[in-house]
Amino acid sequence: MTQKAKFILLAAIITATAVLVFTVSPTARTLASLAVCAPTGGKWHHTKEYCIRPDCRQNGTCGLSAGQDCPHPGLNVGDHLDKAWFVWGEGVKRPDGRYEWWHKAGNWPSAIVTVDKEETVTAIRCHPQE
Repeated sequence: MTQKAKFILLAAIITATAVLVFTVSPTARTLASLAVCAPTGGKWHHTKEYCIRPDCRQNGTCGLSAGQDCPHPGLNVGDHLDKAWFVWGEGVKRPDGRYEWWHKAGNWPSAIVTVDKEETVTAIRCHPQE
């Protein structure tokens, strides 16, 4: 069997399994989706049940996130603004050009990020409850 034939067979088996799982159970569907999402660098949105990918800012698919961890171990000064959106969800651009993410209670921003002209993160300010 050629490499191409093996690949096609494997793809067919995975597709058939996914179709079966998606029609059987929501829990199985979520587990199957997680198995597909994580290896591609994505993270699973548990309440909306979709995969958020690192390019979500460019695609408009980051969505809103409640209760972000700040500081976040996956986000550092020098990272691109896209990574902040991937980690924390859709940010809000302030009049001063910085971006903020609001705490799940909605009463104060949990993080404010400063970026340069290339949208590289130059500062991350975490806010405790104010």
